Amino acid sequence: MTAQYGLFRNPPHKGEKESDILHARIIPGRTIRIDRVTREISECTSFSPGDVKGLLQAFADVLVSYLEDGDEVELEGLGHFSVSLKCPKITNPRQVRAEDIAFKSVNFRCSKEITERLRCMNVERKPGSSKPVKYNGEERKARIIQYLEKHETIMSSDCMGINECTRYLALKDIKELIAGKKIVKQGYRKIAVYTLPKIL
Repeated sequence: MTAQYGLFRNPPHKGEKESDILHARIIPGRTIRIDRVTREISECTSFSPGDVKGLLQAFADVLVSYLEDGDEVELEGLGHFSVSLKCPKITNPRQVRAEDIAFKSVNFRCSKEITERLRCMNVERKPGSSKPVKYNGEERKARIIQYLEKHETIMSSDCMGINECTRYLALKDIKELIAGKKIVKQGYRKIAVYTLPKIL
């Protein structure tokens, strides 16, 4: 298959006019879930889908265990995992207590092997991908809610796809929906998903 891209104007900084500079960005296709991944691995190995899913869960458990101990995990051929922390803005180390330091996110640095394999990926421009915004803010947010009424979760890439908009606008819509308590966030950063609030 060929990945599709679009050309988009760089989002303006606060107080600045819209930039004339364009950048290329992948147009999100499908969101591949674990069931499909395990099935495809099963088809090319001697492991059943259940075995593969169990191995992936065991991998996640072991990875978390090492990261919790402050270790970095290097998986040859895959990449490097490490943890980042957050703390209050201070100028004196004595102002910080251990309980003020908390987990922020997991950093992932792709391996050179995967990077080299992706350098020759095929890309083509998606027709109409650089047209003006198709839906206004309220329409985009309504479409996100409609999607969640049929699907359990949504990711920012899904929002970009259904609304044919940039990541900047998708994240802006998500932020406004969260502020309005229309959706809730689960997970962190690139692995974050969003759901409708649970009705008690």
